[in-house]
Order: sequence, then C-alpha cells, then structure tokens
Amino acid sequence: NILVAADFNEVKSGRVISLLQNNGFIDSFQLAGIPAPKFTHWTGRVLDFIFLKNNRGDLVVKNSFVYYSNVSDHMMVIVDLKLN
Repeated sequence: NILVAADFNEVKSGRVISLLQNNGFIDSFQLAGIPAPKFTHWTGRVLDFIFLKNNRGDLVVKNSFVYYSNVSDHMMVIVDLKLN
C-alpha cells in the first residue's frame, strides 16, 4: 500500500494530481465515501490531499476530514485507516 499526503499547491485537476490519479491513486475523501472539503487553504480552494493506492486490498479508509485552524494558511487533512 502507498499513501501520499502533501501540500500539493494545485487543484484536483492539476498536473501532479492527475498523474497520481492516472496511476491508481484515489483521494481519501472519495475512498471514505464522503464529500470533498469545501477548502483546505485560506484562499477558499482545495490544495491539500491524501492519496492512497491499495495494492494489497487490505486498506480501508474509515474517515477523512479537515482540521480547520488559523495556525497556518493550509488546513490539516487527516485520514482514519484500518488494515484488514
């Protein structure tokens, strides 16, 4: 299994994110079956993601959420995982 979490500084249609998605990586919110956050950056855009590639089929995303704080211009994206 592979997990990629980063401040990508690009929207979901960006080049790097498209490359991840074209190679089998899926956004943590999609895997959790919940709507994507409204924003992860103070500009009102979603620029931070956690992508996972479940190579072995034993990784379950139980939840994914954003911790909204004024500590940074980026919000913390968090994923709750379970290994079967």
